[in-house]
Amino acid sequence: MKKHHLICAPRTATIVLSMAFLIMAMTVRGKASTYYLDATSGNDANNGLSPQTAWRTLARINVSRFNPGDSVLLKRGEMWRERLDVPSSGAPGNPITFSAYGVGNNPIINGAMLLTSWNQADGNVWSAVVDPRPVFVEEVNIVVFDQVYGARQASRADLTGEREWFYDLSTQRLYIFSSANPAAKYQNPGLEVAIQFGAFYLNNQDYITLNGLTLIYSNNNAVKTHDDDSDHIVIENCFITESAGTGISAPTGSDDWTVRNNTVTYCGRELDRDGLYVNEGCNAWKIHDNVFAFNGGDDIALEGGSGHRIFRNQLGPSRSVSMGVAIEGGSDYEVYENDISGHDVAGIVVKAA
Repeated sequence: MKKHHLICAPRTATIVLSMAFLIMAMTVRGKASTYYLDATSGNDANNGLSPQTAWRTLARINVSRFNPGDSVLLKRGEMWRERLDVPSSGAPGNPITFSAYGVGNNPIINGAMLLTSWNQADGNVWSAVVDPRPVFVEEVNIVVFDQVYGARQASRADLTGEREWFYDLSTQRLYIFSSANPAAKYQNPGLEVAIQFGAFYLNNQDYITLNGLTLIYSNNNAVKTHDDDSDHIVIENCFITESAGTGISAPTGSDDWTVRNNTVTYCGRELDRDGLYVNEGCNAWKIHDNVFAFNGGDDIALEGGSGHRIFRNQLGPSRSVSMGVAIEGGSDYEVYENDISGHDVAGIVVKAA
């Protein structure tokens, strides 16, 4: 009888080979991706994985899911009139980064809509419907006429001069005074109305980096966190300006934020808010090498917490009754090497809780 010999590979070799395939599979799955946005030439039906196949809108980001280590890059020189709602969290050592690519000026997230359709209400008073979308804040706070701020009035009857405006919440209509049709009179870039409740919005996401963007004309806080805390956030190299509310704001329990190399100006003027506000129960914030100026309240305001470090910032001048650094309660603060000037209350004020 012919004998058959069954030759088996050593069990250890099988285990090693299986582990090798497992490691390779984990490496492929764990590889970080870079996504691109182009407001002019992009298409949300693309895969977003190259400048040539870029997405177009922030709305496409808002409904996507990203992995730790991923980057989302907005094209320089472009503008988005939307809000960026961060949809996913990063991980320790692998944040999700929102930044820029290409050449030119920072990408702009603009919280204002352009109004181009007007009805003549009577005489020199014109009106337009302001779209009450879910992102809409009940009260309009900013109206800009060709990059010049308008003057809010208490009623429609008070509109007697150019660039004056009144918003009627009951009818969701904006009324302005204009000697000619606003669509023809204002075209550089036009008449803008802030409607977005924040430009960069976090809702309990952690390990996020925002780098090199411009945020303008938010109808409330520009960098906005929901009632839930977000931890391990980096805001760097950004230009944050002209928000009705605070430039950067965080709720209770938001720990380990780094805010560095930003310029935060003209924020909070409509709502008497601060350049940066850190609520009670937040810990270990590092705020350094920033410029804060002409904000509606204090440049940097902290309510309690511990382990905060504030250094090498340029604070002021201010445009209202304010302080450079206002601290109330908390412990273990370090505030040093800041250039503080032009505040009519004090440079630094520390109060007991």
